[in-house]
Amino acid sequence: MTSEVALTLTALADDTRCGAIEALGEGPLSAGELAARLDVTPAALTRHLRVLRQAGLVSVSLDDNDSRRHVYSVQPAGLLGLNDWARRVTMFWSSQLASFADEASGEGQQ
Repeated sequence: MTSEVALTLTALADDTRCGAIEALGEGPLSAGELAARLDVTPAALTRHLRVLRQAGLVSVSLDDNDSRRHVYSVQPAGLLGLNDWARRVTMFWSSQLASFADEASGEGQQ
């Protein structure tokens, strides 16, 4: 497992951060909108968003109409490493289970 995947998994190990990724998957949200949706305080959300930004899972920009308003978006590229790792693990275990099934069915016929 690469350090990038480990960082992503660590960032997603928290329910609030997973909830933030799911909510942002529907579209960009301001920090206030996201805090209200997740029912967390703005201070707590700020810490969670910092972890997600450091892991490359979200980005932040200033609202064009209100420079005091921070808008967050999911960065799908941040999930690519995790997706590749999960695919490799799935292929390995699928192969292992298929071999086991072949062996088990062969033993039953003897």
